[in-house]
Amino acid sequence: MNSNSNSFLSSLELDQLGFSNVGEKNVFVSRYAKFYGTEYLSLANNVRIDDFCVISVGQPSTIGNWVHIGTSTSIHCPLGIDIEDFAGISPGSRIFGISNNFFDEFPMHPLLNSDLFSTSKSKITLRRFSQVGANSVVLPNSLLAEGAVLGSNSMLKATTDAWTIYAGAPAKKIGERKHILNLPETID
Repeated sequence: MNSNSNSFLSSLELDQLGFSNVGEKNVFVSRYAKFYGTEYLSLANNVRIDDFCVISVGQPSTIGNWVHIGTSTSIHCPLGIDIEDFAGISPGSRIFGISNNFFDEFPMHPLLNSDLFSTSKSKITLRRFSQVGANSVVLPNSLLAEGAVLGSNSMLKATTDAWTIYAGAPAKKIGERKHILNLPETID
């Protein structure tokens, strides 16, 4: 990863945001990204978070090594999110670790006390080498398995199989991927 642009926060600016941990090399976070719950969020090395991303977490969460989160992505995970090494989220995607239950008789409104409405909540996990395609939605109780891909404009509300391709709303398995067998030991 290489970036010489001043649109990314400096190491000092990253420290001032109060992340639980920030990697020592190649952490590029846009100054136009917005964070809530930084005290729960750990960033590893070789991370890039692009412009206009909103990341809100309320429990311990990790963004692993070699992770890219594309522009205008929003992540709302009160129970946390783990994005493992080499995973990615393409531009415009939405990751929801909480969603209203539309079948109950409860009202739905973000300003009401949470006792007054019914939600579905879970921690979200994107395993190694997984990828969320552009403008896709990941809902609570979803897990993107190792090497799995969610195609563009799709909606995931389940656990995927490893090294598979899913697409559609709701997402269905449409193919398989080849395993990444050998990664160079010294990727910089």
